[in-house]
Amino acid sequence: MLHGWIKIFGTGEFAVRLLSVIFGVLSLPALYLLARKFLEREWALFTVFLGAVSPFWIWYSREIRMYSMLTLVVTLSYFLFIKILEEPKDRWYILYTIVNLIGIYTHYFFLYVLLVQAIFFFLTWNTPWHPASRNSRSSKDQFQRLSIIALLLFLAFLPWIVGLFLYHGGGSFGPNLAPPRSFNMVLTLFESMFGYHSAAITTVLIALWPIAILLIFAFLAKRNPFSPKIGFLMIGVVVPILLTFLVSYFIIPMYLSRYLIVVTPFLYILAVWFASSLTGNARPIFIGSLVALLVGAL
Repeated sequence: MLHGWIKIFGTGEFAVRLLSVIFGVLSLPALYLLARKFLEREWALFTVFLGAVSPFWIWYSREIRMYSMLTLVVTLSYFLFIKILEEPKDRWYILYTIVNLIGIYTHYFFLYVLLVQAIFFFLTWNTPWHPASRNSRSSKDQFQRLSIIALLLFLAFLPWIVGLFLYHGGGSFGPNLAPPRSFNMVLTLFESMFGYHSAAITTVLIALWPIAILLIFAFLAKRNPFSPKIGFLMIGVVVPILLTFLVSYFIIPMYLSRYLIVVTPFLYILAVWFASSLTGNARPIFIGSLVALLVGAL
């Protein structure tokens, strides 16, 4: 895609960076559509605000790399997957297939999105997205259609897999990384929200995470069982980070925060859901602190 873009608009810095900017800007309305599946309108708009001022998103919307495009297709894939659960019409299956085809050719970590969707689908086999969902077609019918899509995606991706092993099987085609530490998972969440900073600033801010964890557990202890929607968000954040850590630690190191940009749409929605669930003075204090940290990190 970048090759074709350069042929049309040239190799100037502004022209080349503009493609990433376009994908970054398009990610914001896509994030709104996705957030509305979990939140009320005003909170969905606040989620868009988080995405707009996210240092992490801004950073990769200015780089001449695929990460802003990856963010867009991840967000659209989750949105279209939910549309299939709500109203399993042919147009949603077609759009879902197209977006996922683009996604698997954008970055390998897009496969985590498909894995998260599969996990959620099976965990909620008999639980509709909302009371009006899964009426026109059964979960079994949806499973059959999604399986066909999965097979089509595999066949479409097969030439790339074959080429990968034929031309790169004897060497390294990624960065030379050290095995991660458990601290890296906390660092990923921090960088996904607040971007990259000096070691001194990062150390000070991350030192506060035990307090944040205690507050979150205290909040969760007072809540009723989560809805499947919130469980979906949590799976979408935890599974990619945890699996990448385990594979990187025990098999081959591949843990980089930028690869895990696939968790950011759900991470931002989850943060806003947490804010919307707070009551009393806790809500404005949390929102004010979050906004101040985000703006200060720009």
